[in-house]
This record gives sequence, structure tokens and C-alpha cells, in this order.
Amino acid sequence: MVASAHDGIICLSGLDNGEVVKFYATDGKYLGSSVAANGAASYAVNESLVIAKVGKDSMKIAVK
Repeated sequence: MVASAHDGIICLSGLDNGEVVKFYATDGKYLGSSVAANGAASYAVNESLVIAKVGKDSMKIAVK
């Protein structure tokens, strides 16, 4: 799983089609989710640091 963030949009690639990515703020607040299509998922956020969870894996992503 590879993540990038630009202008408040987080993009994750290297996913399986149909995988659900859940996004959380650093305080644990649930922000929303996205379903992977063509191996990628994207989501718009207003946070500066977001935690993305896919299954048992999680990743912190700094948003610029």
C-alpha cells in the first residue's frame, strides 16, 4: 500500500479492488471510507494528519 497526499486529497494505491479503506483523525474520530477501484482509493480530508486503515493494516499520512 502506497499513500500520497496533495491539496487535501489522500490517494492510496496497491490495493485490491473492492477493499475498503477507513480514514480516522489522530484523535480516533472516524472521517469516512473509500472503496478501492482499479487498485486505488482516494478521499478528501481537512486534517493535517490522517490514519488510513485497510483490514488489519494502518498507515499515518501527513496531508499538506
